[in-house]
Amino acid sequence: MYQLNLFDDTKEAVQQATKENSLSQWLEHEKISHRLDMQVKVWSKNTERQLFLDNPYYLYQEQYEDIAQNNLSKVNGAVQQYSEFLKFSGLPDSTAYWQKELEKPKVNQQKLMSHLLGDWKKNLDQQIAEWNLKKIDELRKKFIEEFIKQLQDLEELKKLTDSLGLETGTFLDYSKGNLTPQDIVQFKQWAEYLRNNASLAEVLNVLGKIQSAKIAEDKKVISQSLSIETYIPDINSREEIIGTKLAKDLEFILPSELALLSDPETEILFDLKFIESNLMCFEMQGLQPYKDTIEQDVEVSDDSKGPMILCIDTSGSMNGMPEYIAKATALYFATQAMKEKRKCFLINFSTSIKTLELTSDNGLKSVIDFLKMSFYGGTDVAPALAYALQLVEKENYKKADILVVSDFIMASLDTKIHNKIKLVKENKNQFFSLVIGYSPINEFSRDYFDREWLFNPRNSSVTEIVNLIK
Repeated sequence: MYQLNLFDDTKEAVQQATKENSLSQWLEHEKISHRLDMQVKVWSKNTERQLFLDNPYYLYQEQYEDIAQNNLSKVNGAVQQYSEFLKFSGLPDSTAYWQKELEKPKVNQQKLMSHLLGDWKKNLDQQIAEWNLKKIDELRKKFIEEFIKQLQDLEELKKLTDSLGLETGTFLDYSKGNLTPQDIVQFKQWAEYLRNNASLAEVLNVLGKIQSAKIAEDKKVISQSLSIETYIPDINSREEIIGTKLAKDLEFILPSELALLSDPETEILFDLKFIESNLMCFEMQGLQPYKDTIEQDVEVSDDSKGPMILCIDTSGSMNGMPEYIAKATALYFATQAMKEKRKCFLINFSTSIKTLELTSDNGLKSVIDFLKMSFYGGTDVAPALAYALQLVEKENYKKADILVVSDFIMASLDTKIHNKIKLVKENKNQFFSLVIGYSPINEFSRDYFDREWLFNPRNSSVTEIVNLIK
């Protein structure tokens, strides 16, 4: 019986296909290499199952095995079933031969049955193998085409990642293997849109200043004691020559002075210079370690960051440009959170709310699903803010950024929510809003938000209208 090695053969075929398509560099990426192994394993199991269920020759194999295991079976019946198999397979019908053998006098039916089964087995195995190999080739080509398409999409996406501020590997980190080629195309489309739309770029630039502003706010100057170690001269140490001096140190006397002793006439001069400490000698010095403590001012910032919580208005009044701005905002903050390893929650609201964690294992899929959704229904921000507040309190979040994106065509918020907002702000949680419309929101709600921006769809301008951060 032939042996199938679906995993190794298919993986090798994929690797060859990546070379032919100049995509082999992607397989050096650890995550993609692992993804390939997992996909090939799944494909191999599914293929084995499909071969078992779909191969029509397995029915004839069951007939063969029944006859082979039943010694009481008549040769005539076996010949008839074998003939049916040959006709189905398109092989030459040998029924006449076997009938002729049966009609011979004193025929050994047991021996004849053995020969028949042997011939049947040979042809059956061949037909099963040929059908399976043809099917495997068909399924493998389809699998390789799909995988190559994924890599090609990633190759194109790589050129657009600057628009999203993401490394390509992020798409693998937060997809858990569930991103389809269509999903990647969706990301490509949005990346192109963000890159080419000046008004959206301005909005995202303003939104990006939220984080830079917070970092600046958290910075402070502190006095810090630093211990330093240095070396100071030690005249009592004789480690190195630093010059010459007049002395009577015979150990370090210069050779020119010693030369005076070689002549009796100058020997008296040497003695005189020695008495007067006037001999030219090497000056020696060493270094000794010295520890000191200095005070200096250092600028520090608290790098810890809480989650991002996005409350996005998905009501019918947001159709058109407001919808694009809202979706772009969700995409921007989701990708920023992924880069910064922060949690990011999206609460979309109209007449009801739906919550998503955009930085979970299936976060990218959630982002894509949000980008695909249609906006409809009325507007009620209260349940979204209530849920956001509940989330902050339940998880005891600190330094969370809660952003509401809406046209704010809605009813007023009650004092209960207002009071809860004040309470959670004590843990440095901050509330922001992006108003998409032609005028600021009502005065009553301004003190809900620490900072607020107005995006005017008419001229695509962004204006900061509230800044309560001190």
